[in-house]
Amino acid sequence: MNTKDRILELLLSEEKSAPALSKELGIRESAIRAHLEALRAEGLVSSGFVRLGRGRPKKVYGLTETGLERFPRRYDVVLESLVSEIEAVDGGRLEYYMRGVAKRLASTLVGEGSDGVSMGESAKILDNLGFRTTYAEKDGRVAIYSANCVVRRLALKHPSQVCTGLHTWLIEGLTRRRNVTLTSCMAYGDAVCVHTLSPRGVKPGSR
Repeated sequence: MNTKDRILELLLSEEKSAPALSKELGIRESAIRAHLEALRAEGLVSSGFVRLGRGRPKKVYGLTETGLERFPRRYDVVLESLVSEIEAVDGGRLEYYMRGVAKRLASTLVGEGSDGVSMGESAKILDNLGFRTTYAEKDGRVAIYSANCVVRRLALKHPSQVCTGLHTWLIEGLTRRRNVTLTSCMAYGDAVCVHTLSPRGVKPGSR
């Protein structure tokens, strides 16, 4: 573990000053301050002043939300448990909830009153979410290729609801078109997930 990572580990429990970090790590304070400034430039650490007893306020450092996300987060386990519970208690409405999640997420990403974005723009949005997407046009059709699944564990257990459902409905929500089709899927053994749309795809409510 390098010095920056060790500093982040120490700041995970509480805010600390440069002198305190220097003492705990056995490293010169000037070197600690240089590392802290580098971490702050990366958006991983923030600083502020606190008064500890008498005397002048001391400068302390703590983790930002971005810094906290550097540490393991098992969202997939929690999400899988949540979906399994909904399926067990009210399985008939799982699709309803998944559609609602897709619609709400799409609206958050492109705006509530948006008319939708192109498949190319949708690919960029999905890539920013971690899907590792690319966009291509071939034989009169457009397609989004996703090389990574951000909810892989959940998708493997509930492929029809997550892959054919949530992922597809999200793209439909982003583009405001309803004929997006999943033609390849990693959860079913394919190398990547592929969603296609005819250039003449109709928007929801247009017919």
